[in-house]
Formats: sequence, C-alpha cells, structure tokens
Amino acid sequence: MDCVLPLPGTEGRYWTFQQGTIRLIGTGATEIRRLTTGTVDDSTGVVVKEVGPYSSWPALKGVTQIDTVLPVFDEQGTNGKNAYWVFHTVDGQQFYRYVTIGVAEPHPSQLVADDQPVSRWRSFAGSTPVTHVDAFLPVPDQQPAGDGSFWYWVFHHTPVGQRYRLISIGRSGNAHPDRLQRDDRQLSQWRSLENVTRVDAFLSVPGKGDPTGGPHWYWVFHQDKYRVIMVNHGGNHQDDLLAEDRPTAVWSRRP
Repeated sequence: MDCVLPLPGTEGRYWTFQQGTIRLIGTGATEIRRLTTGTVDDSTGVVVKEVGPYSSWPALKGVTQIDTVLPVFDEQGTNGKNAYWVFHTVDGQQFYRYVTIGVAEPHPSQLVADDQPVSRWRSFAGSTPVTHVDAFLPVPDQQPAGDGSFWYWVFHHTPVGQRYRLISIGRSGNAHPDRLQRDDRQLSQWRSLENVTRVDAFLSVPGKGDPTGGPHWYWVFHQDKYRVIMVNHGGNHQDDLLAEDRPTAVWSRRP
C-alpha cells in the first residue's frame, strides 16, 4: 500500500493508491471489527470498485509513484474542494505538488501548483535532510496546537534506514510556514512499531479517536503487511501494539 486517502465527508470510505491503480474501498462496522481485533480470512475484502490508473485523475498527471498525501489542514471544504500536498517520486527524486479534489461526486481533481523539490520545506532540514517522505501521522492533541499550528510526525527514508521527526505547519497569509520541532529519532522509540523497518502509510480507524482525549487507533501499512496500533492523546503520546501483522491482500480484494 503506497497511500490511503479518506473520501471527503464520507466516513469509512477511502481511495487507495497502489502500483499505479486507484481503488475505492469501504469499511463498515463489520469490516472495522475484522480488520482491527477480529478474524480475517480469504472471504474478507473491502474493495468497492477500481477507479482507474493514476492518469485518470487530472491532479496526478505524470505521476507514476505516489509516496504519501498530506491534507492542507485549513483548506478542507473551501469552495467545495479539499486541498492536498501530494508527494511522489520521479526518476529517484521526490517532489511535491498542490492539488484539489471536489467534495461532491464525482470528486473532480485539479492540479493547482506543479511539482516542487521537497527541499523547499524548512522543516525537512536538520541532522539528516529529508529527501524522501514515506508517511505523515498527525499528533493527536496538536490538531491544532495552542498557537494554531498543526503538528505531525514525519517518517522518512535515510541512507541508514527510516527515521521520524516532529514538525509543525502554520498559516501566514497565503503561505504555510513549516518548522522543525524535533530532529530525527529511530523507529525503535515506538513500541508499537517493533520489527517494522519502514512505515508506508497510516490510516485512522473510524470511531477510534476522540479529539478531546483518550487513545487513537491506526492501521499501519508496512511492506506487504498491516497492523493496528494506538497512540495516547496527550502527555508523551504513549503507543502500543493492538493487533499483530496481517497480509495487506484484504485491502485490495472484493468481499
């Protein structure tokens, strides 16, 4: 799984991006139970339909490998559109672009600002500059923080393996200034990611994240497996593994 993106305004429905194909998937109460703490077998599937190749979306013109997508926090539902930063790789180098997707069917997409090098992000400096972002995970109790900025853990590839750092993104006029809040740390800091060498994507479990407190549950995709973890809302954001690894085949299979 390269990336998972929630459909605007539709809980439990997502687009998945994998090996050049966009799929629409759905997770109701039964699927959520099976995919978290229940039993998954060969009859379990969540694919509703295949949407098409990446090229079927105007916003993804020229994109062949999507790495991750980050919603622009204060541009969700603006003028009937959601805005996103799309990170993708071209000939071994990662770029990002600014796109919009309509909130209503048929969810038309648009490329608003063309590719830029990831080096434009100030928060990607530090001891080992970020050259390839794999995934973003919002910090649960910093959406937003007291100063109005939004904080994220950024998981990125380095020559010595994947690392994660803490960044913030604010708003100033038409710009979104970003800042490095804490430099790189090893994945071993996360108890819930034991034996994971590279996170590909995070997806919040519907109904398992109270914005006012308590634990937040996530599906974590890594290589050809996924697991379920939790992260506490505040404090030192203690994390824990809730369900061991399972094959990701269920996420690309019809029920």
